[in-house]
Amino acid sequence: MVGISNPMNKLDELMDASLRLCIAISGADRAYVLMGERQEYSFGLDSDGAHCTPRQVIAAIVEKAKKERVPIFKPEKGVACFPLIAGIEMKGLLYLRTHEIPDEETSWKLELLAAQVAFGIESVLQLEGADRRIAGLETALGAFESTQSRMVDDPLTGLFSYAYFQEQLAKIFYQHNRYGTPLSLIVMDLDNLQEINETYGRTVGDDALRRVSATIKDKVRDCDIAARYGGDEIVVILPETEQNGASILAERLRESIAQIDLEGGARVTVSLGVIEVRQGGGSVKSILERLIRTLYLAKHGGGNRVARFGEEGEFDVARAKNDVSSQGEARFYTIQALVGAVGARDSYTLTHSENLAKYARAIGVELNLPAGQLEELEMSGILHDVGKIAIPDVILNKPSALTEEERTIIQSHPEEGSRILRAGNLGILSGNILYHHERWDGNGYPDGLKGEEIPINARILAVVDAYDAMVSDRPYRKGRSQQEAFDELRRCMGKQFDPEVVEVFISMLEEKSL
Repeated sequence: MVGISNPMNKLDELMDASLRLCIAISGADRAYVLMGERQEYSFGLDSDGAHCTPRQVIAAIVEKAKKERVPIFKPEKGVACFPLIAGIEMKGLLYLRTHEIPDEETSWKLELLAAQVAFGIESVLQLEGADRRIAGLETALGAFESTQSRMVDDPLTGLFSYAYFQEQLAKIFYQHNRYGTPLSLIVMDLDNLQEINETYGRTVGDDALRRVSATIKDKVRDCDIAARYGGDEIVVILPETEQNGASILAERLRESIAQIDLEGGARVTVSLGVIEVRQGGGSVKSILERLIRTLYLAKHGGGNRVARFGEEGEFDVARAKNDVSSQGEARFYTIQALVGAVGARDSYTLTHSENLAKYARAIGVELNLPAGQLEELEMSGILHDVGKIAIPDVILNKPSALTEEERTIIQSHPEEGSRILRAGNLGILSGNILYHHERWDGNGYPDGLKGEEIPINARILAVVDAYDAMVSDRPYRKGRSQQEAFDELRRCMGKQFDPEVVEVFISMLEEKSL
């Protein structure tokens, strides 16, 4: 361990707080931070909280993480390595010695921690903000340690906790992909919990959650895992179950819950979404996105119903904007403000989004999509680049071509946008934003979906996004002609784009009906 005079003493404090939190999250035996080309600065901590000198650091793993700038996992060597990146600058590496490689949920937490550490390093080296970041990490460590004893059971419902659900889903998902065993998921949301709280009081609302949870526990098998997903959402993992069996269970749950009698004559209903996980059908994250999308289909179809992934249905955007509470409406307008913030940083993005909304809706009309889906398309066009709020200005407004590293950062904006929409009660739109850079041939990002696995709205957005980008002038190049853009779209039909969407779009532009 190296640490000498200011600002290094402050850096040591930051590293100590960071690595304690890292070990608490991951269960690693040892954790190191390595900085500099030859590790001029290093800091280590073991699972007992004792400072230690980094040892048995595998140079090839370090170099690979530096070069690729992504987390590296080597289970056979008991190593996990996370790059510490602030903006586009590599600050160092977080290197773990562990007997158990982190699962997806833990990896996600460690990536967030790595980002916080990277910006903390930047602050310390600039002698700014160090005390605040160290205090924040220490608070996070205390909160994490205080919740460990409560991780398995949710205290209100008696169901499993969200953390336990994520842990078990990662394990079951791995077994499903390896052995091809059936796997389905159900998610449900109480339709009228806020109304119960406002009319009968919070006590009756809490009792509704407990009674619904007890009904679920009574109906599921011992091998099933029912967990509180968040707020009034509950999710059930159904190993060895195909979609038909999951749908039957979901309908039984819906009927049983509708019969619950609450104090004062209150009644509760639930909306449920069902999905069967297909082998090789995407990541855990993408499957959960589809599951939540299916739930919204049930909820905005009137509630008290079961929706299955892949069902046709409409989504009423006007209802979504004014749904359940003024808080949901306020969040919608907050997101609109974020779009405005992006436009203030990059005027092209705002104009581009308006064009996409117009083009996408017109294609949807031509394809005879339901009225509600047309509204969804238009809103998705406006919001498709909201994730760029997380992209540094230096990259977003760069006047020359992007480097590979900068392109990777830009490519994170669909996932960032999806998270923002989920947080803003617009989860029904999140799949459109998340998947609008997927490719027809399966070589897109973030999940490599292929063909009709990609939602039709996302396939439409992909075509109009590419077209408008091609014909628009940018600081580093002049826009192409319309015919050049047509030629490129046709060249990429069946590879990057849905052929039907391309032909419909070009025909509309050629006929000047758009």
